[in-house]
Amino acid sequence: MKEQILEQAPRRIKHIQFSVLSPQEIVKNAQLAITHRDLFNDNRKPMENGVLDTRLVKMFIGNIGS
Repeated sequence: MKEQILEQAPRRIKHIQFSVLSPQEIVKNAQLAITHRDLFNDNRKPMENGVLDTRLVKMFIGNIGS
């Protein structure tokens, strides 16, 4: 079995700070306009530009870790 080599020793996290975005920050970071309140179209697919638009998931996942 290979031995694991760590360049940097693990460190403890001293604190984490959470906050709520202001309305201005939300607008600034918006990437997709929600213009439909319907969840699905007639074909039972998520409505484009609706709250379940699949592009929102891709944008969210793409921003994780950045």
